[in-house]
Amino acid sequence: QADDIHEVNQNLVINWRDDVIPLLDLGCFFETCSQPRTTGYIIIVEVEGKNRGFLSDDIAGIREIVVKKLDPIVGQPNGILGSTILGDGRVILILDPTTIVTSNPVTGVRNE
Repeated sequence: QADDIHEVNQNLVINWRDDVIPLLDLGCFFETCSQPRTTGYIIIVEVEGKNRGFLSDDIAGIREIVVKKLDPIVGQPNGILGSTILGDGRVILILDPTTIVTSNPVTGVRNE
């Protein structure tokens, strides 16, 4: 619900299992939206012992897939691990949660 999301120090967070989890709007990370959303689905991931929530429009489901590296001509876009081809022939990109979580949410630059 929208009222579950709060703003702390100009960052979105959610209180989940007695923990405050920072949220990252995937649309903003991939620069496909003009402002962060306050509704949708939240996907909680744990990377390097820390939880982070990803805001998304939808969850398509769970599938077993084979991840293929992107062609070198495409390069390695920040936050994308690879791709896969679905049974109906559609190609989908696979997110890299580690890169997304360790990147600066504003600039998308990986923090080393």
